[in-house]
Amino acid sequence: MDQQFIIELYNRILFREPTQGEIDAAVIVLGESGENALEESLSSSDEAVTLETVVLPIIGLYQAFLVRTPDVAGLRFWSEAISAGEKSFADLIDTFTNSSEFPVVNPGIGTDPTSDEIVNLFYSNILGRAPDNAGFAFWKAALDSGSIDAGFFARSFLASNESDSTVGAALRTYLADLVDGVINDPENRDSLLVVNDGGGDDVEDDEGPVGGNPDSTADEGDDLALSLPDDLINAGESKSVKFDLDGLDSDLQSAVVTFTDQNGATVEVDGLRTSVADISALSDGEITVSVRVFDGFNAAIASGGTIVLDKTPPIAPTLTVSDTGPVQGVTNAASPIVLTDNESDASVEYSVNDGVFSATLPTFVDGTEYTVVARQTDQAGNVSANSDAVTFIYDTSAPTVAVSDNGDGLLKAGEETTLTFTFSETPYGFEASDIVVPAVAGEIVADSLSAPTTNSDGTVVYTAVFRAAADTYDAAATISVADAAYTDRAGNDGTGGSVNVDVDAVAPIAPTLTVSDTGPVQGVTNAASPIVLTDNESDASVEYSVNDGVFSATLPTFVDGTEYTVVARQTDQAGNVSANSDAVTFIYDTSAPTVAVSDNGDGLLKAGEETTLTFTFSETPYGFEASDIVVPAVAGEIVADSLSAPTTNSDGTVVYTAVFRAAADTYDAAATISVADAAYTDRAGNDGTGGSVNVDVDAAAPLLTIAAANDVITAGGQTVISFIFNESPVDFAREDITVTDGRGSLGALSEVMQTADGFVYTATFTADDTAQRGDVRFGVIGSAYTDQAGNAGNSASAAVTVSARTLEQIMSDDGYLKFDGNGHYYKALNTVSSFQDALSAASSAGAALVTVTADGENDFVKDILVSSQNAFAWLAGKQNPNEGAWKWVDGLESGKQFAKSDGVSKNDSYTKWDDGEPSNGVGTEYGPENYLGMWGDYGKAGLWNDFSNTYGPGLVIAEVDNLQAYANFHGYDVI
Repeated sequence: MDQQFIIELYNRILFREPTQGEIDAAVIVLGESGENALEESLSSSDEAVTLETVVLPIIGLYQAFLVRTPDVAGLRFWSEAISAGEKSFADLIDTFTNSSEFPVVNPGIGTDPTSDEIVNLFYSNILGRAPDNAGFAFWKAALDSGSIDAGFFARSFLASNESDSTVGAALRTYLADLVDGVINDPENRDSLLVVNDGGGDDVEDDEGPVGGNPDSTADEGDDLALSLPDDLINAGESKSVKFDLDGLDSDLQSAVVTFTDQNGATVEVDGLRTSVADISALSDGEITVSVRVFDGFNAAIASGGTIVLDKTPPIAPTLTVSDTGPVQGVTNAASPIVLTDNESDASVEYSVNDGVFSATLPTFVDGTEYTVVARQTDQAGNVSANSDAVTFIYDTSAPTVAVSDNGDGLLKAGEETTLTFTFSETPYGFEASDIVVPAVAGEIVADSLSAPTTNSDGTVVYTAVFRAAADTYDAAATISVADAAYTDRAGNDGTGGSVNVDVDAVAPIAPTLTVSDTGPVQGVTNAASPIVLTDNESDASVEYSVNDGVFSATLPTFVDGTEYTVVARQTDQAGNVSANSDAVTFIYDTSAPTVAVSDNGDGLLKAGEETTLTFTFSETPYGFEASDIVVPAVAGEIVADSLSAPTTNSDGTVVYTAVFRAAADTYDAAATISVADAAYTDRAGNDGTGGSVNVDVDAAAPLLTIAAANDVITAGGQTVISFIFNESPVDFAREDITVTDGRGSLGALSEVMQTADGFVYTATFTADDTAQRGDVRFGVIGSAYTDQAGNAGNSASAAVTVSARTLEQIMSDDGYLKFDGNGHYYKALNTVSSFQDALSAASSAGAALVTVTADGENDFVKDILVSSQNAFAWLAGKQNPNEGAWKWVDGLESGKQFAKSDGVSKNDSYTKWDDGEPSNGVGTEYGPENYLGMWGDYGKAGLWNDFSNTYGPGLVIAEVDNLQAYANFHGYDVI
């Protein structure tokens, strides 16, 4: 059923069969929107519009004026030109009537056909018959009035039911051939209407009216009926007003539906092609609807009645909030929205919080914010613009208040406490006068009601100060806020709240304080708890003020030696404070006094010697006497009546003195003189700590012993002399030591050293090198020193024997080195500038200038030279140019030739010449090179060279081969 409808619809509107895809899509539209929507969609498609407004009119004009279909080129040309507005249908007719083809197919009609001739051409060439009277009159009147153009005229004929039966099949074939591309076949572009071919459907030449004479057949409008589903059309509907035509004959060529407004403006549509009209251009008001039908022979007009066109939307309604509370935009009204400016017959819809529009408002939820807009729809269905939005908070909950006391809930007379009023939300109309207080209990302090503060949870807090009555009132006071004393922002009456505050104005009596002082001086105490409290109430709290300080519930930690003045007061549970107690004053002293005993002397007494002792007490002692001074009986005694009166120092210490006399015997020890613990007290009764001093008593004379480290030393030798005291001496010095019998010298005295033997001083004795054998005596007389106590010492002495040395000791002591190869001794002396000075230097030392006669001796001398870091050393060799020989000129070898002038050894004597030496140079700078030396540097150490006399400085190395002669030379005593 649906598919057949779709095929018929495509054939009727687009003159072709639909594709399967188009059928499938159309079935969906039918199912979702219905037949009218499908027909409207197809009629408004680009294909249908182009076909209806351009293609069909061109085909109809070709058929009416030239009795054939357009060729492809002609159809394309006129379609493009008319669509672009470059040509009109009138231009097409003018082209046809002036063509050579027109008079051939339409003999007797000129190039400017009349309206009668045009109507007859359309009837005869498209419908194949003569026009009926009504149809002729209708179309002629339309052409004469210009109410239709040629395109509409041609389209109306081709789209009629009659045309579909006469040329419809041929038209669809032609259109299909356009798509297939076979239109150029002459057989496929002939006339849509076949005439005079002898067929049963042919219209004979003499059939039908001709020459514009209408027929007189029956009226086609007898059963015609036009109905409109909706008699009130709004702006949205005006573009697609639906209508139904009933009673249409199948041979109708046209059915023109006309809509006329009260101003005479009309809209016409072809009722055979569509069932929808766009009347949006007409004016609001009553619209008259009629239909004119024409079957080619007869025309009829039927009334469709009237409809009302209403395109004007109503004005936007006005919304206000019925908010009677103190804050605009918050309401507790049962119907919070007030609607005005709405039309009486319009329907109203609401959108809440950007939701969909609904005819009813929702059930508003307490505490929620809403934004509402409204619109109204008139009876025609026109929708107004949205109203201005109104925003409000819906609030019907009563606010609450909680009253609390920030204090302890118990007030004394005249005491104030801060009350807190916590409202569930911001209160309105709340004032200090809304706080109800029993008059006998107290009052809200004027101007104490605070500004509100808002907590994070939205609660709002006020505070106010309540002052208790200043009398003997003693009961609970209920402080309250009454119901309805305030409202919330929406005007909801608040619920009340209250708090009980106890008031007690009776003060306790003043307490009594005493001091627990047991020492020798009143007002000074060392008691752990020096304050005794009486007359205090059992449930009262006691506070103390110390030295005019603030009151505190606890006494301080008393500081030793400090004076305190204390008063007390007591506070009952309500906070009523008693008068202060009488003050008590005391000095707190728990520190034991001390005594320091000192000796004003040097701390060391000899027998019978006296010294003054000082007893320094940290504070005034009580009970201190001379008998409290303890002295060992064997050491001495406190001189009778020597204990002085006390004196007080600026630092508060107290001083006594007493004289101690040492025993007149041989006592030799420390005497401890003391004051015992608890021998005295301080003013508070604290037992004093003892003290003592040691005084040394020494009656024995000191003892000195002199000892030498060596009883015998050689000349030039040394020994250490020790001076050993049994106790530390006083005023002992180097000049107190005598040295007799000469032969040397005693060095400086060392610092004292305390050893197991006693107190030891040392000095070094050095014998002269030439000292003769004999004794040297060292002595100290007793009066030269004392001990620490002043006792004189004993005299003491000791002796050291000086003896002679061996020759080897003499050589060693003088710094000579022995060469075992020949038993000679060698020593580096000093450097001199000339050979002659070298001989003199060696001679002055009691030695000879060195000679070398063997390789080992040469190495020994070389080592001495190298260790001295000198460049060369003089050797005792000399060349006499006249003789042509090198000879030794000093020592045992003196006068012996050891080489020729060219250096060649003589008589197998030892030589150690450097390469190329001796060179026997003339010595332009220093003189002739006739003097022998040994290199100690330059990579030539130990090699010989001939030098000028003044080549120096060169090292002098002395050689001693006769030790006795050397000792004699220096006057040494030899063993």
